[in-house]
Amino acid sequence: MPSYFAGDEAGDVSFSFAKGASHYFVIALIHTAEPERLRDALSALRREHHLSETFEFSFHALTNPRLKENFFVALASLPFRMWAIIVDKRALAKSFRVMSRTSFYIYQMLADLGKSFKARAFHRGFKKIKTKRSRSERLIQCADLVAGALLARYGKGEERYLKLIREKLASVIEYPPKEKPPS
Repeated sequence: MPSYFAGDEAGDVSFSFAKGASHYFVIALIHTAEPERLRDALSALRREHHLSETFEFSFHALTNPRLKENFFVALASLPFRMWAIIVDKRALAKSFRVMSRTSFYIYQMLADLGKSFKARAFHRGFKKIKTKRSRSERLIQCADLVAGALLARYGKGEERYLKLIREKLASVIEYPPKEKPPS
């Protein structure tokens, strides 16, 4: 049975904190063997809330807390797992600050998520990798909402939405790693 993954990010890769850059950058990846169930759930929520079929679910665009909560309640019952990297940009070495935005993003994706996947026995690799716009792929919209919930938790201490899907978390990598206390 094929596996399907979709990823998205929340926050930004800028280090201009004085100009409003986020302190955290989140990359979230969801995995499912039943992508149509997730896609159908978003379509059902659109119909239930009288939204256009082209309405794009995104964490920050969903300003109605009831609709956002309904999404996360629906998501909690669906067959998927999620992985994430949470980068505290304030704690990064200066070498990261001179990387291009693309290099920074790719480094986090490959270095940290790759390690997590290998540890979780995803050794087969990927048969196909496609890039798509979130407006045309509902799985990416799911990943956006997951990434947004994680950013809200780390950036603002808001756990309301993340609590609803916490059991779906396969792995969350905090970068840089927190210092372990001496034993």
